[in-house]
Amino acid sequence: MDLKKYGWSIILFLLIVLYPLVVRNEYFIHVGSVIGLAIIFGLGFNLLYGYCGQISFGHAAWYAMGAYAVVLLEVRMGVSFWIAGPIAIVFSGMVGFLLGLPVLKLRHHYLGMATLGFGIVVEAVIVQWRELTYGPVGVMGIPAPNLFGLPLKGTSYY
Repeated sequence: MDLKKYGWSIILFLLIVLYPLVVRNEYFIHVGSVIGLAIIFGLGFNLLYGYCGQISFGHAAWYAMGAYAVVLLEVRMGVSFWIAGPIAIVFSGMVGFLLGLPVLKLRHHYLGMATLGFGIVVEAVIVQWRELTYGPVGVMGIPAPNLFGLPLKGTSYY
């Protein structure tokens, strides 16, 4: 392995792994977790726009759709987080496939407009369908994920 080529990546990886061991403040650990999620979100957008050259204004809609699917399965149906996650992935993939059928041939500005419209529709459904999504108030009482009976909170969630 070429240390010059991968040196900064290894250092960054070690800093990320050791972060909760060095920082003991629960708030900063939570902020680190949120930053990690934002990085994953940004990497997905980089893959789509940076490498493929396709613009998407509906990127946040996929994020919201997957998150709401997990949360609603947990809160409304009592499904475990570890089961709700894969179900949400399959659900989002199916919606993506169905959306992709009519949008498959679009490129550049037209793809951007289609994804913008999709994002607006998802936002409208989340805000207006109060019986399902609780509207702008959001879902309350989301349980912390458990791993072998231990709730993932704070450092363990990180």
